Amino acid sequence: RGCQAQYVGHPYFDELVRYSYDQEFLASQVYLGAEKHLVLLPGSRTQEVKRNLPGLLEAARHVRKKHPTLQVSVAFFKQSHADYAVQQLTVGRDISLFVGRTPELISLADACIACSGSVSLELLYHRKPTVIVYQVSSWVMFLQRILLRCQFITLVNLLSVKQIERSKNAAYDPSDLTSDVPMPEFLTADNRSSDVAEWIVLWLDDPQLHAAKVKQLDGLADSFAHPGASKQAARFILDHGVPANRTNHAPSRRRAA
Repeated sequence: RGCQAQYVGHPYFDELVRYSYDQEFLASQVYLGAEKHLVLLPGSRTQEVKRNLPGLLEAARHVRKKHPTLQVSVAFFKQSHADYAVQQLTVGRDISLFVGRTPELISLADACIACSGSVSLELLYHRKPTVIVYQVSSWVMFLQRILLRCQFITLVNLLSVKQIERSKNAAYDPSDLTSDVPMPEFLTADNRSSDVAEWIVLWLDDPQLHAAKVKQLDGLADSFAHPGASKQAARFILDHGVPANRTNHAPSRRRAA
């Protein structure tokens, strides 16, 4: 739009770099006989959890049919969300529920299924092959076809393209297993759990495809997932934001009033 812009990064990555992982917890999650580790991230808001968790759990069960020894963990933001899962959903003992352990679980995961949100930046930071899901009502799904102008809803996918605007002639198809989108995403009003599971099975079955996805995320993370955003923003403002001839003696508007 003709504005002078300077990319400085995202301060979220400053937090991720400083985070201290609980090594005792990490060691406790090494399950004997577990083939791979799938982590489900159903969101931080209660409504998100209620809409998305059932589909995420069903997708994990589909993956388990192909990988019976798969370790499945769910990372909750609040204890009330974990309580909801136990009380309202059929969660067997073969699925582990945790509260406040999202960073540790992401670091342990071989693959993830996540509700769309800022957690995708954390998944990018850790270079984790991930499928994004966002369950909406049929009415919202209808409206987004009219109003949504972006190709994607996921932050990581938007970072990966030069042109973020949606093209009607080249609609993104998440069921296309040859797609090179960093994080396949399902904005849907339908049950797409089997399609979501298909992506996870693809990565777990083929180490080369899994490694290729990690490499793709690594390239994107090298460009965006690094700390220092706050310092760079402050430095830019000091260097360019204040005219050199301005003094500190000019009265403020409040003082003048």
